[in-house]
Amino acid sequence: MAFSRVVILLCIVAVALASKHKTKHQQIKAARHEIRNAKKALESLTYTKEEQIYSIDGYQEENEESVNDVSDKCHTLQCPPGETCYVDGNGAPYCDCVELCPEEENDPFIQVCSTTNVTYRSQCELYRLRCANPTEMDVEQLDYFGPCKIMEQCNPADLVMFPERMRTWFFEVMKELSGWAEQEGGLDEEERRVEKEAEAETKPWRRPLHWKFFNMDIAPNDFHLSTAELKPMRAQLLPMEPCTDAFIASCDTNDDDLISIVEWGKCMGLNDDEILY
Repeated sequence: MAFSRVVILLCIVAVALASKHKTKHQQIKAARHEIRNAKKALESLTYTKEEQIYSIDGYQEENEESVNDVSDKCHTLQCPPGETCYVDGNGAPYCDCVELCPEEENDPFIQVCSTTNVTYRSQCELYRLRCANPTEMDVEQLDYFGPCKIMEQCNPADLVMFPERMRTWFFEVMKELSGWAEQEGGLDEEERRVEKEAEAETKPWRRPLHWKFFNMDIAPNDFHLSTAELKPMRAQLLPMEPCTDAFIASCDTNDDDLISIVEWGKCMGLNDDEILY
């Protein structure tokens, strides 16, 4: 639930920044339409984690004791996309394919486009079907958020300005999340402190750049971003930023298919002494 809300927030900010490519009239018209839809989708996401799990299993409100028991057993089990936690007859938790995804409005911010150019009504639905049909859908992955569309070409002038838009995006997202409760996907206490310090700096986007990098650098945590670690950010940006792939490629200056913290910082416009690692 919190993840879905954060994804839509990122899309809202990205829409606002991407609209700078258009004429003033187009910018106002498109931004109002897209942001209104994004906010509507954000407000409509009221499923809790438990509701998502137990609506799948036919959960009834009166079974509160059973729900709490299953929730406790599944608390420490992390299931891959398209799977959810169940409890077997011996009380042991296990992962298996999601049977049904939560019903969502037919909203472009909920829909996703796969790597085979097929639009699915949600990320859950894509991975649910992939889990149920592993052989037929082996190569099908999430490409980007939103319905499939014909992508615009990357304009060289837009590529030059891309780092500035990215810096602004990270700063605005971090600032917005500082006002959210931590359990709803907001910042923790340490991150809130960093965000406050960032606002007072000459380059207020410097700390958010590091915050975003280290939030992505998780598997493994090695000061390098792999293609897999960059995938969520790419999926959020690509529908609105045609230069996303070109920019990511330009950051990998040594062509090792990894972006180090130093490459990341320099790509975003930081000097060597401003990069923290």
